[in-house]
Amino acid sequence: MMNNYQSRRATFATMWITSLFWLLSAVAWAGSPPGNPPGRTGAPNALSIGNRLFQDYNRNGIQDATDPGIANVPVYLYENGVLRGSTTSAADGSYQFSSTNVTNGLKASTAYEVRVLRSDFPSGMSLTRQNVNGNANDATDSDAQLVGNLAVISVTTSGSDQASNNNDFGFSAGDPDLSITKTSNVSSVTLGSNVSFTIQVTNVAANATDVATGVTVKDTLDLGLTYVSSSPAATVSTVGSGSATQTVLTWSLGTISGANSSSTVTVTATANAEGVLFNTAYVTADPSSGLPEFNVSNNVSRACVTVPVKLCAGEGYVASIPASFSNVTWYRGNTQVATGNSYTITQAGSYSYTASGTGGCGASSCCPIVVEDGVIPTLAITPSNPAICAGTSVSLTASATGVGSSAGTMTWSDGTTVAANTSTIVRTPVSTTAYSVTFTSSEYGTCSASTSTTVTVNPNPVVTLTSATICAGTTATLSASVAAAGTYTYAFSSGLTPTAPGSASATTAALTTAGTFPYSVTATSAEGCSSTATASVTVNPNPVVTLTSATICAGTTATLSASVAAAGTYTYAFSTGLTPTAAGSADATTGVLSATGTTTYSVTAISAEGCSSTAVASVTVDPNPVATITASSLTACQGTNILLTSTGGNTFSWSTGETTASISVTVSGTYSVTVGNATTGCTSTTNVTVTVLPTPVLAVTTSAPSATLCAGVSTTLTVSGCSGNVVWSTGDTGASLLVQPLVTTTYSLTCTLSTGCSATTAVTVNVNEAPAYDDPATVTAATCAGATANNDARIAFATLRNTAKAAYSMGTTYTGPDFNGATAVSSNSITFSGLANPNTRQAYTVRLYSAGGSCFTDVVVYLNPAQCICPTPKCVPVVIRKTR
Repeated sequence: MMNNYQSRRATFATMWITSLFWLLSAVAWAGSPPGNPPGRTGAPNALSIGNRLFQDYNRNGIQDATDPGIANVPVYLYENGVLRGSTTSAADGSYQFSSTNVTNGLKASTAYEVRVLRSDFPSGMSLTRQNVNGNANDATDSDAQLVGNLAVISVTTSGSDQASNNNDFGFSAGDPDLSITKTSNVSSVTLGSNVSFTIQVTNVAANATDVATGVTVKDTLDLGLTYVSSSPAATVSTVGSGSATQTVLTWSLGTISGANSSSTVTVTATANAEGVLFNTAYVTADPSSGLPEFNVSNNVSRACVTVPVKLCAGEGYVASIPASFSNVTWYRGNTQVATGNSYTITQAGSYSYTASGTGGCGASSCCPIVVEDGVIPTLAITPSNPAICAGTSVSLTASATGVGSSAGTMTWSDGTTVAANTSTIVRTPVSTTAYSVTFTSSEYGTCSASTSTTVTVNPNPVVTLTSATICAGTTATLSASVAAAGTYTYAFSSGLTPTAPGSASATTAALTTAGTFPYSVTATSAEGCSSTATASVTVNPNPVVTLTSATICAGTTATLSASVAAAGTYTYAFSTGLTPTAAGSADATTGVLSATGTTTYSVTAISAEGCSSTAVASVTVDPNPVATITASSLTACQGTNILLTSTGGNTFSWSTGETTASISVTVSGTYSVTVGNATTGCTSTTNVTVTVLPTPVLAVTTSAPSATLCAGVSTTLTVSGCSGNVVWSTGDTGASLLVQPLVTTTYSLTCTLSTGCSATTAVTVNVNEAPAYDDPATVTAATCAGATANNDARIAFATLRNTAKAAYSMGTTYTGPDFNGATAVSSNSITFSGLANPNTRQAYTVRLYSAGGSCFTDVVVYLNPAQCICPTPKCVPVVIRKTR
């Protein structure tokens, strides 16, 4: 039977059946032996570089038929240390570079490197072994080697337009790890109500291929829980007998992939007992299928639900836990109330406990013991704490609602009694007075309820309103005030508008008629009490003023005169740009006016009563000539003539002494010209600055501390001294070039200025080989001594290359010793032993140093914790019985 890979090859062959040459190629292509990985990309005769990223499921360095591709990983193509293209692996893990996604196109007979950044490695995976089969079948192995923090495959394209499609990156992952959690939809229910539990089984292993198979869940219900239903349907059985019979539910969930894939089960049960009801679930997997779990401590989960216990006066309850637990401490809320394996509860509250189990392992309650008092009806008086104005009445209504409120007696503090669950009284207090009421319920199991309210009696405000005198055409502002402190709102009479919402001040509209006019305001306190005040506005007439106009030449001044027809004493305020000829004068002059055109000025005349009016006039300014200079070029190379031409008049005088309209200059500097109008005699001056540029002087610097790098390290080459265009020997442009060479490389550049001036320079980037390894590190977890883990975990490398020393630190960022403090490598191998057992999966960064420490490679590995676990249950059951 043909596999998927062979099927796709066969389909490829039939597409070219009309050509014998293509048919023969396709038949050969389809004849790959079984076991070849799927997804081999690229046509036989198309210049390209590719193939795929895959997960090496059994870590043997070989692409097996079942090894899946890895999608969405960035892949980069470099030439001579310069980035030429990037792509992302497809759903089947394949990638490909061709002329369509490579800068300047893919070139024949050219050396390239295909790279994957270590930071882009699939989560929880490392690079698998390289060229395991010695290139005997290059299509089925992993070709990448670790260079610094890069996975690199070196490729040289064909000189005859052939594809290179055997360039594979293999990664290996870890083991499956099942985790079970169980939660209830509520923390507390009433007796006889239903509660739902959700059981979720999750494979928390890092990779989707870390599959757990034969997954089975068992759920044991508390004696106080009666099974109702589940989804999916469970297989139901029982354990125990008589009153101790418990229901056991079983589900077979099959297979669960890693990378947090999960399966969910829901259970509904009825709470038929008071206290704390427990529900325990376990998960197991077939240990002979897939990879074994490395962590079984998370394979059990217990959930609980609280059914509140009702407590009446004189009653009590004893809560107890098994004698096998010691160091028992009881708490009411967060306050310790007792010690010992039992405790008598005599007051309402939420109770919990902590204890020590077998081997000293900790244990505690999962749900609190909730004890509640008998119910009390809800009693309220409406309105609540009302406020009234002096001399008015208030109506108060008391109402009982909720459990126990359907029948009873209302008794007010003034002696009024009504046999009902609601009662209304009307009172007119002369001062602030408190009223209370008690409702005595006639229903069984309920208690009396009392409440009170205070009626506040507020005084009426005393308000005043100011009067005002204004000039015709202006507005008046009147201010209201209340002697007593407090917050008030003001309602002004028609013709007055508040200066702002809620303001105590209000303005009139512009009043043009002379005379006296009345207004009023009503002030209302925050309590709604109010009173009214009145005031008046007197309006005086405005003077009538005139101002003369004038015409002048640019660069001179004008004098304008103001006058008022009516007799009287006036002061004059001139607009900006006019200066009185003397203090209090009706005449004013402008400054020197240079801008041509007509400008408007104004004067305001003010009477002895403070009333005013304004007049306007204009000054017309004739223009002066406008001088301009046009340069043939503002910037030129040395030895180039620049032609300067002036316009705007018919006479010219240059700063060089020349009097023609055009002059020629060859030296940097600022040149000015004065242009005149022979008819008007007006002149103006302007200037221009020209620059003569020298040939550029270039220098190249690197962003790295020196021009010598470790393989796989990037540096930015930056040229200075060039203000024009830069073209590098790689064909790239710009002042900076990011390079990441794997061998020593020389880069040159040419700078061409906008003037045509140019210069050329070069820089050599030396590259030292970085440490590497053939096989991934072996990470061994700590051994156990009972419930205690030994601190004897190990990290080992056996096939190091170009590595003189090594050291490690915790975390994904290296913080360990430098080269001098690192451990020497012997026979290309090293082992770090005696590592502490971590609480959770711990990352370590191992730094591999080359000779002398000039280059290093950081390798991140993960140490799983040894699971040495106390057998104590996570939740301790509790028994509650009534004592009196």
